[in-house]
Amino acid sequence: KLESSPMTSSGAGSKMLSALAAALVPHQSVEQRGGDVPVSDVHIDSRSVTPGSLYVAIRGARADGHDFIPRAIDAGAVAVAVDEETGTTAPRLIVADTRSALGWLAAEAHDHPGRNLRMLGITGTNGKTSTSLLLRSILEAAGYPTALFGTITYDVGGRTVPAPTTTPDPVSLMGYLREALDQGIRHA
Repeated sequence: KLESSPMTSSGAGSKMLSALAAALVPHQSVEQRGGDVPVSDVHIDSRSVTPGSLYVAIRGARADGHDFIPRAIDAGAVAVAVDEETGTTAPRLIVADTRSALGWLAAEAHDHPGRNLRMLGITGTNGKTSTSLLLRSILEAAGYPTALFGTITYDVGGRTVPAPTTTPDPVSLMGYLREALDQGIRHA
């Protein structure tokens, strides 16, 4: 499933919270408390949580995701990832930094789709959109269907949506990449 996106994906299926925790171990400290539950998807916005989700509480400039844990649990989150004990009794992962854990959790939840894709990244001040469109045209002319994530649109399998942000957040990006793989796309 995709976070805050009109595109949807079958995802990789549910994962046990302990499997998500194990994926973090090489990257940062993690402590699992409150039991092991199946997790169907990952969310960073409590308003988009669906039953079976892991809610990852991120501290932002204007709001602290930890303040929205009760709302996420009421919406069906079965577990939370936090960077400090919050008093919730829900199953939880306590990590050193939820923001840096988010990418690893999203990748594991979607079975690391980037490992099975050939990906090109384009950086710079000017010309990124033109260059990405040109590269996609070349790849597709050579017979390689290609997903595209640009500053204007995201395109997976011919379905295009306006890009809400210049770069998709880790949850959305892993969902898009999983969707590309599910459609047989091997380049992005």
